[in-house]
Amino acid sequence: MRIGTWNIGEDERNKDGILDIASYDYIVNMIKNEKLDVICLQEAITASKDLPIIEKYIKGNTSLKYVAHLELSISHVDKNNSIGVVICSKYELKNTENLMFDNPNVTYYNKEKGKTYRPADKGMIVTDIDDVRIVTGHGIPFYAFHIAKNERGQYCKKVEEDILLKCKDKKWLLLGDLNEEDMKVVFPKINKVTKELIKEATYRDKIYDHILVSDRLSSSNAKIVDTCFDHRMCIVDI
Repeated sequence: MRIGTWNIGEDERNKDGILDIASYDYIVNMIKNEKLDVICLQEAITASKDLPIIEKYIKGNTSLKYVAHLELSISHVDKNNSIGVVICSKYELKNTENLMFDNPNVTYYNKEKGKTYRPADKGMIVTDIDDVRIVTGHGIPFYAFHIAKNERGQYCKKVEEDILLKCKDKKWLLLGDLNEEDMKVVFPKINKVTKELIKEATYRDKIYDHILVSDRLSSSNAKIVDTCFDHRMCIVDI
C-alpha cells in the first residue's frame, strides 16, 4: 500500500494562495502520477461556497473511493471555505474516529495586519485499512503563536496517550503536518516506539510534515515530492 501525506492549504501559483479547480486537478494528477492508494490531506477544503469539497472531487476522479474528514476551522486563505483533515483511500476505511488536541488559550497580535489571532482547533483521524491502523492529522502551530518548546508537550499529552492506547498491539503509522520539527518535544512516548522516515524540509526550511511507523510495521521507499503548494508531499510504501 502506497500512502501519502500532504498539506494543501495554499496553491502558490495563485494570488494569496487561494485554491481553484486547477488546484484540485493538480492534486488529482499528483495522486495518479504517484500511484497512491491512500492520501492524507491537511488544510483540505471540507465545505465551500465556491468549490466542491475535496474528498468528493478526489472520489469522483480517482480510484480512491473511501473517504473520511474532520472539519476544523475557517480557512486562513479564503473565508468562504472551511478546512480540516481528509483521508481518501482505495481500500475500505473501518473503525474511523477523531481525536482532538487541547487548544492552547493564547493569542498573537500581528502589527502589520492590525489583527489578533487565536489558534484554530487541530485534530487527528484514526482509521483502519485491513490490519494497519492509520493516524493522520494536523498539529498545533506552536511557532506561529510563539509557544516555547518546554510548554508544547502539555497540549499534545492527551492526544499522545489516546494514540498509544488505540494503537496498542497494532501495526500502525502516524503521519501528517504536525507543525513541529522535533517529535520528542510533542510526542516523546510515540517517538520512542516509532521510526521517523522524513528527514528533509517539507515546509520552507522546516520539517513540519512527518511519517512515523511503528516497530511492527514494515516500510520502504519513503520520499518527499516537490509540489506547487506551500508544503511538499511525503510518501511511503507499507
